[in-house]
Formats: sequence, C-alpha cells, structure tokens
Amino acid sequence: MFETIPFIDIFIIAIVILSGILGFYRGVTQEALGIAGWVGAVFVTLYSFTYVDFHAQQYMNPPLLASSVAVIGIFLTSLLVFSFTSKTLGKSVKSSNLGSLDRSLGLLFGFTRGLFIMSLLYLLLASFFTPTQWPWLTQTTRMLPVVQSTARFVMMLAPSYMVPDALQTSLEPEKGPTASQEAETLSKISPIALRVFGKSKDQANENPKTVKTASANNQAEKPSSQKTTDGKKSDVPYDRDTSNQMKDLLKTLTP
Repeated sequence: MFETIPFIDIFIIAIVILSGILGFYRGVTQEALGIAGWVGAVFVTLYSFTYVDFHAQQYMNPPLLASSVAVIGIFLTSLLVFSFTSKTLGKSVKSSNLGSLDRSLGLLFGFTRGLFIMSLLYLLLASFFTPTQWPWLTQTTRMLPVVQSTARFVMMLAPSYMVPDALQTSLEPEKGPTASQEAETLSKISPIALRVFGKSKDQANENPKTVKTASANNQAEKPSSQKTTDGKKSDVPYDRDTSNQMKDLLKTLTP
C-alpha cells in the first residue's frame, strides 16, 4: 500500500500527524501560549537590546562578542520566563473540567501548525527552485496542492516587498485556455458536431422561408430502411452523408 504513495506525501502526512499528536498532548492553551512566548521573547529582545548592549560593551571586548552575548542572553531569558508561564497555565487548564476540550482543540491546532510548517518549507524551496526544476516525485503528489494553497495564503498575508518576484511567479495558479484558444479549438470541430449539439451560427441566421421549404422537402422524401442485426427491417431513416460525416468527426477527435 505504502509503495504506491509518493515519499513526499508520506513526509507531509507524518509532519502533520506528529504536530497534531503534540498539540493533543500539550493542549491548545499551552500551544498558543508557547507560540506567544516566542513572539514575546523576540519583542523583548528588540526593545531592550540597545540598553543591555550598552552595558555589555563596557565589560566585554570585542564589541561584536558583547552584542552577541546581549542578544542571546535577552532572548533565552525572556523565552524561559514565557515558557514557564505557558506551561503552568496549560497544566491548570488540563486538570480542570475543560481538559478534554483543551486537548481536542490542541489536536486541531497541531494539524494546522503542521500544515503551516510545510507551507513555510515549500516557500523556502520555491525561492530557490521553480516547480519545473523539482524532481518528478514532487509533481505527482496529492498532498502538495494542499501545501501550495496554504503557501499562497501565507504569501498573501506577507507584505509585497518581502516576497521575491520569482516566488510570486512560481506560486501563480495555472491559467486556463483563453477565449481565442477556445475559438480556435471549436473551429477545428466538424460541422456535424454543431448539428448534434445545437444549431450552428449559419443555421440560426438562415432565412425562415428557406428553412420551412427545406423541412417540407425532407418530409416529402421517403426514408430508406436498413436491416438490423436480427435481419428485420428498421424504419429509422439512414442518411449516408451524415454517417460519413460522423465517421470523419470520430477520426478527427480520435488521437
């Protein structure tokens, strides 16, 4: 069974399932607060770096080392504080009556996060390689279109100046045939197809008197009979020209 599934599909499904299991185990409260902790640590680092870096350079040399220690120290300290807070609140929620709901929402949150991670990975690969340059395995998957749709949504949320032109081109949806291409395709169809599926343009613009005369002549003609497979005669009219045109149409449409 797994031999027929492309490797990229197995990889995507595995990441999404693992993320869902982790979300179910931790709960949506701890998961959401955990992500908020990472974002909060980044903001704390950005706003307090100037002050901490000024004091760090007074005790450490060279300045690059002092700045590096300041950034890492601020970020790790803030992340530990936020992580401890989220873990404490998550345990209190799971031990309450809302524990089952918290785990169920955590499962959905985990699935969404796994798909989001795969979309970011897709955006990273699409920044360096176009879909035509990818191996044939990535072009025959069933899960990749879902990741592509999520990646397009993520790209829409990002500012336009942050998205490279090559990435926008690679994520553009495939366009269907234009009106001129459809007209050219229809012009290649035999006129018998237009008689089968509806009146052609010439028949619609034909003089009503001419149409009435032609229909009267057709009714006056005696339909020829043909034999069926059991040897009996059939009253269905047989038009040799129409039959030949239908054969030509089938030859034209058959690749």
